[in-house]
Amino acid sequence: MSTSYPPTPPPVSGEPTIPSLTPAGHRPSWRGLIIGIVVLVVGLAGGIILIVTSTMSTLSSLANGSVTAPATATVVTLDGGTTYGIWTSPDTLGAGSCQVTDPAGQDVPLGGPTITEQVVDYYLSFTFAAPSTGPYTVECPKITDINGKFMVSGPFTVGHMAAGIIGGVIIIIVTFFVGLALIIITGIRRASWKRRQAASANQLR
Repeated sequence: MSTSYPPTPPPVSGEPTIPSLTPAGHRPSWRGLIIGIVVLVVGLAGGIILIVTSTMSTLSSLANGSVTAPATATVVTLDGGTTYGIWTSPDTLGAGSCQVTDPAGQDVPLGGPTITEQVVDYYLSFTFAAPSTGPYTVECPKITDINGKFMVSGPFTVGHMAAGIIGGVIIIIVTFFVGLALIIITGIRRASWKRRQAASANQLR
């Protein structure tokens, strides 16, 4: 014998209904923020280290150079296959102002710097490649025109300091934006999660 039940009556008008709850989701971690801060710190430190080391390397090269004052000529022993620079102070010298003679008595071609380079009060006036190892005579008779002095630095790579500085600045800029982006994204995600959490809590009131 089957038993029949009356149909469930519809809810009375004005009767409160239980709202459906929307989950707020998992709380975003602080991982992105931490990684962003690490990227900022490491990038800043790495860029500064690169700038300092490249600058100190050039300064060390100059410190080991042969300074002449007020003499207009000097003899230095150079390594073959290495590029050297003639630095003058307190200003640069024009073409034809200096001359380099190799151990065999042959003139060594001089080149000019592609950009103006200055370290302390010395300016790079000429560069040259030593074809062989031995004593080289470097003469700058026109150094007296500027009442100055010159030095032969070595070994020296043209643009080393400039490349180091530019590279360091690029590292700092790139890592700054990457780290900042990670921090901002983490902050946006956490703010969004808090809004969803607050909305879920309001539905229970």
